Amino acid sequence: MEQLRGSSWWKATIVCLLILLYVAPLFVESNMIFRLATILVSALFATSFNLLLGYTGLVSFGQAAYYAIGAFTIALFMDAYPSFLLGIMVAAVISGVSAWVLGSIAFRASGIYFAILTLALGELVFQFLYKSSWSGGQNGLAGIKVPDFVLFDWEIKLNGMPNYYFIILTMVITSLLILWIIVHSRFGKTLVSIKEDPVRAEFLGVNVRRYRLIAFVISGTFTGIAGALSAPLNSIITADLASWVNSATPIIITLFGGFSYFFGPAIGAFVYELFRFLTSSFSDSSDLFIGIMLLIVILALPNGILGFTAKGKQKANRTKDSAQGANGPKREKKGLSA
Repeated sequence: MEQLRGSSWWKATIVCLLILLYVAPLFVESNMIFRLATILVSALFATSFNLLLGYTGLVSFGQAAYYAIGAFTIALFMDAYPSFLLGIMVAAVISGVSAWVLGSIAFRASGIYFAILTLALGELVFQFLYKSSWSGGQNGLAGIKVPDFVLFDWEIKLNGMPNYYFIILTMVITSLLILWIIVHSRFGKTLVSIKEDPVRAEFLGVNVRRYRLIAFVISGTFTGIAGALSAPLNSIITADLASWVNSATPIIITLFGGFSYFFGPAIGAFVYELFRFLTSSFSDSSDLFIGIMLLIVILALPNGILGFTAKGKQKANRTKDSAQGANGPKREKKGLSA
């Protein structure tokens, strides 16, 4: 799994970016804060998916199912018990358990059959939500709000911008940090070895199916958290969240940014949502522009935006090294002649 290497420049960039994200509401209007919140949720959605694609070598066409499960879980939970934090935890658990159940079924197949099976299972979740009365059927659930936080006589309104934006930002950063630790742990390195050569990994004693299932559950859990964060953000959810169309979203975002890099999906989410915003005035043609852009990225930037950036930096370093190597002998020759 290729990672961005170098000095601490990228760490400084991340710190500066986090500071900018936290102070953004002081300088940006509410509608743009909503866009930033949408980008953050999409980044978590795609990064969770990339644990499968980029680190385990699996393609799931039913990832939106866990996104929808997380969204509906927190909406129903907060309607019965007004606690957002507890609702997030319940949504994460329900999404993880659902991923374990559906993943146990999906891993009975492998390769392209696994991908098709995840698509079929995702569509089952979509139909279940679409035809159930408790989920609102085709109308979905509306009016989803984050309950106020009350501590003694102190009341904090969490719903609306920018308060809910800070909640999303903090939870997304925390989730990404946990995923970062996971992929750089021994478990994450084992996933990479499985992706590169599953036969050799199994020969060395690795239980490939168990590791893949655990990765699937972790991915589904954090995808559910992304879905849970999106429910109060949009205040309305429908069964379409579980459709195969929404499952294509993290795939597109990950390809934009670069699935070989941890921060690739985050970069891809920014590009994807920005492009959607710029083409939103074309209404029916927005998806067409996204498709054209994806085609260009696949043909011209197969490793995504970060892959292109890393390749350009490596090329510049090689040019610099060759230039230094060419100048070194000349200086030495000059010194001998003197």
